Amino acid sequence: MAHFAIMDSNNIVTNVVTVDNVKVEDENGNDVEQKGIDHLKKIFQDENLNAVQCSIWTRNGERVEVNLHKPPFRNNYPCVGATWDPVTENFVMPQPYASWILNASQNWVPPVTKPTLEQSYYGAAESPPEVQETDYVTIDNVLILPDRLNPIWNEADQKWQGLHNDGVIRSWDSETLTWSPSI
Repeated sequence: MAHFAIMDSNNIVTNVVTVDNVKVEDENGNDVEQKGIDHLKKIFQDENLNAVQCSIWTRNGERVEVNLHKPPFRNNYPCVGATWDPVTENFVMPQPYASWILNASQNWVPPVTKPTLEQSYYGAAESPPEVQETDYVTIDNVLILPDRLNPIWNEADQKWQGLHNDGVIRSWDSETLTWSPSI
């Protein structure tokens, strides 16, 4: 399936829809964005429909799997409320917190760097092991990994916080690169 973002007149995403591959492919099996847009204009009966393709699943005429190690097509896969920048042909996600700034790659970044996976790990092994489905535990209806703190941004305190499996919420000190209270 090909995915298309539908935008209002201010290029704010109002919907994300799928279009069957046969509606967007050319005779060689390549996605043709305009074919999908034309199909959506017909379906929605709106010749002025503002839509752009937000996913691409072909390479050299062959269907490919999503590669999580490469940047998404058009910077971000959009959600309702994202903004389409027609100049850079990128989707910009809504600002998650007032303190976060838009970087040169058109992604929101926090004012304090998020702790790395290694900094959030407190297990006995030298580096964090591969996560297995059975590794997760639930504490007060929150799903966590027993040997990791999952950093979540606290806008009021301007800090990263993580829930430890002992039920204690710890704060990240970006100057000392440690969790407080210590583990």
